[in-house]
Amino acid sequence: MLADVLAPIAAGYDLVFIDCPPESTILSDLALAAARWALMPTKSDIGGLVGMTLVAERFTLAREINPRLGLLGVVLFATGSRSRAIHSEALRAIDDAFGGQSPRFETAIRHAERTAQDARRLGKLAHELQIEVAAQPAWWEVLGQGVRTPRVSATAASVAGDYRALGVEVLKALQAAEDAERAGARGGAAASA
Repeated sequence: MLADVLAPIAAGYDLVFIDCPPESTILSDLALAAARWALMPTKSDIGGLVGMTLVAERFTLAREINPRLGLLGVVLFATGSRSRAIHSEALRAIDDAFGGQSPRFETAIRHAERTAQDARRLGKLAHELQIEVAAQPAWWEVLGQGVRTPRVSATAASVAGDYRALGVEVLKALQAAEDAERAGARGGAAASA
């Protein structure tokens, strides 16, 4: 149903992202039935990994309705940037959820609580916050003025960098997947001729 609604406008876009909370199975099922590729973010904690496992089960069911659905990759989200052992455990859980080796992105989006709070408070994305950080005066410049204004956390630049790196990685993975699909279609057409 969602695919039918999107079809008339889809040709006008290179990419259409549909973001669904994992606890909403109805929205997830609609999105998976309409999608060509799935990009799955997960946290490295037990709650995130359980939620990812539930979405992986929905993904498997959705392939019965939408056989073209493919997993572009899984990305660790809101995790410690230096938590190598935790990342390794999470990556094993991701592989287990998808029945073996699964496509995973190298880039992880770091956890930065203040940046997350600033984004919600100001209604801005990480790269927009990064611009605000660059424009705000240094803390010592306003210290003597006696005015306390909320400052945007400098960690916004690191989080924005993570998103940029993930964007590049996603586009490369999408290009490789599309190229492999086209090559497979050409090979299948040649074999049937």
